[in-house]
Amino acid sequence: MKRLLLFTLLTPVAAQAASVSFEWSMDQPSDLVGYKIYHKGTTEPVFTITDPNARTFSGQFNLECGNECFYITAFDGSQESDKSNDACKDTKPSSPSAFKMM
Repeated sequence: MKRLLLFTLLTPVAAQAASVSFEWSMDQPSDLVGYKIYHKGTTEPVFTITDPNARTFSGQFNLECGNECFYITAFDGSQESDKSNDACKDTKPSSPSAFKMM
């Protein structure tokens, strides 16, 4: 199975729900049932997509402050593909600048 995962996080704030958006490409076999998106380091999917024609997904996820990584797999009735590449984004807030004491 050929996979490409691109990933965008929108308005992340420490330990609070934020919008996450994913995009991928896939050569679709006839028996494909859908996709599972995992937060790296977990064994259960955080999102399951049961549309085999889907190539994008957006949802809410509780983000921590730091480097957030996800990956996707495809599944049919009885098997799951190898995981895709990791898609990561640094969700730390920007550092203040021009800080001085007056």
